[in-house]
Amino acid sequence: MERAGERGIALIMTLILLAIISVMAVSFMFLSQSETWSTLNYRLMSQARDGAEAGVNAAANFLLNSNVSYPYLPPDTTGADLISDYTLTTFPVNYSNDPVILSANDDVSPNYPYSTAQDNFNTNGVGKGSLAAGGTTVNYATTATLLAMRNVEVYGGSFATVPTWLITSDATIDTGVRNATVQVTAILERPIVPTFSYAAFATSNQCAALTFSQAGTVVQSYDSAVTPAPGGILASNGNVGTNGNLTVASNATINGSLSTPAVGTGTCVNGATGASTAQTACAGCTVTGGVVELPQPVPYPPPVLPSPMPPLTNQSGNVDCGNMPNCTLNASKNVSLAPGTYGNLTIGSSMEEVHLTAGTYNLNTFKLGNASLIIDSGPVIFNVTGCATLNVGNTDCSTYILPPPASSLVVDLSSGAISNPSYNPLNFQIEYAGPGNINVKCGNTETAATIYAPNANITLSSNGTFYGSVIGGKVDVSSGGTIMYDRNLQETSYTVGNYVLGGFSWARF
Repeated sequence: MERAGERGIALIMTLILLAIISVMAVSFMFLSQSETWSTLNYRLMSQARDGAEAGVNAAANFLLNSNVSYPYLPPDTTGADLISDYTLTTFPVNYSNDPVILSANDDVSPNYPYSTAQDNFNTNGVGKGSLAAGGTTVNYATTATLLAMRNVEVYGGSFATVPTWLITSDATIDTGVRNATVQVTAILERPIVPTFSYAAFATSNQCAALTFSQAGTVVQSYDSAVTPAPGGILASNGNVGTNGNLTVASNATINGSLSTPAVGTGTCVNGATGASTAQTACAGCTVTGGVVELPQPVPYPPPVLPSPMPPLTNQSGNVDCGNMPNCTLNASKNVSLAPGTYGNLTIGSSMEEVHLTAGTYNLNTFKLGNASLIIDSGPVIFNVTGCATLNVGNTDCSTYILPPPASSLVVDLSSGAISNPSYNPLNFQIEYAGPGNINVKCGNTETAATIYAPNANITLSSNGTFYGSVIGGKVDVSSGGTIMYDRNLQETSYTVGNYVLGGFSWARF
C-alpha cells in the first residue's frame, strides 16, 4: 500500500540534523574562539602585571639609592635637597601646597623640589621603561608619592631621614588586537627599630664573625628596670645575631635565637657573598631558640666623630692625676675624671680607682690598667676616635689605627674592672666608629655597659658576666665569659632599620 503522506520525511529529518550539527559546530567554534581570547587576555594581564611590578622594583631601587647610574639621596638638613623645603605636617607631604610626587608617567604631573631627582627618576630604566614579553613589549611608567617624612637622631649621634613612599606603577601591552593595562601599588618605608636588639651582634658577613670560644658560656637576659638589681633574670631572650656566621664551642649554651642572613649548619667557608653557613656545627653546643633567617643584612651606621677631634698626645696617671686633664685626686691611687676631651689616656697599673660622672668623654684611646672604673652617675659616654694621625685642621681621622693586633687596641679594659652598680648598661656607653680592637674584662658582677662599635673587633674575656649589649664588626666572647642581655634596651635607644617594601595591591583596566 502506497503511503503518499510520508514522502520527503527523510529529507526533512536530514535537514533538521544538518541544522543541529551546524549550530553545534558554530557554537563550538565560538566557544573555542572565546577560550582563545580568554587565554590571550589572561596572558596579557599576567605579563602586564609582571611589568608593573618591575616598575615598582625599579622605582624602589632608585629611592633606595641602589641605582648606580642615577643615585638618589633623601632630603637632608644640608645639601641641595633641603628637608626644610617640605611641609611635613600634612599627609601626604606637601611642597607649595601640593603633594610631593616624583613622576615618570605622562598622566601625572611631578612636584618635587629638587629638579635633579625628578630628572633622574624620569629616565628609562628608572621610573619608566619597557620589557620584552614573548613576542610583545610591556611598557611601564611609575610615580612615587611622599606620604610622610621625618629627620630623626639615631643612636651614635647621627641623623637619618625616614621617608614613607607610595609607589604606583602602570604597565600597558598593546598588541594591536588586544591590549592590557595593570596598575600595581606598594608602600616603601623605613622603620625605627631598637639599637640594641641582641645580646651580641657582629656586622661582619664572614665565618666566625660571632664567636663563643669557651665551653659553658651562657647567654641569658635581665631587666635593668626591675629592682633589686640585677632583676628579672630569665634563662631566655639572650638572642644573638650576625650578618655572617656564628661559631660556638662545645657545651656552650645560648638561651635565645641566632639571627643571620646565612643559612645552614656545618663547616663554614667564606664565599663571594660571605659565610656559607649560619652556624658552625659543634658537639654539645645549644642555641635554644634556633636560627632566624634575616631577609637581608642588618645595617648599623657608625657613630659620629666628635668635633673638635681629641688630641693624639699621651696622657697618664699612676698614683695621682699625672698629666691627665679634668682630673681630681681623691686619695693616693684614687682619682675622678670629669667629662671633657682627652688624648691617649692610660691609667697606670698602680692606680686603684677611677671615678666617672655623667657626661661625654671624647678620647682618642683609653687603657685602664688594673684599676676599677667606677660609674658614679650616668650616662657616661666614651666617644672614642682611635686615630693614628689627624688631617689638616685637626678635624677628622686621616687614618685609623691599623694593622692589628697591638697597634689597633683603642679601648683596653681587659685588666681592670668596671663597676656600674645601677646595672643600667646605658649608664656606661662606649662608641667607636673605626676598625680597631676593643677588649673588655667580664671580671665582676657589675660589668654593665653597651658597646657600639659596628666596624671594630670586640673581645669579652675572663670568667665573669657582662650585663648589657655588644655591637661590633666581629665579636669574640672568650674564657667562659657570659653575656646577660638587658631587655629594657628594647625601649630606650633606637636606630633606623632596613627599608621594607610591602602593602602590595593591583588592579586591571
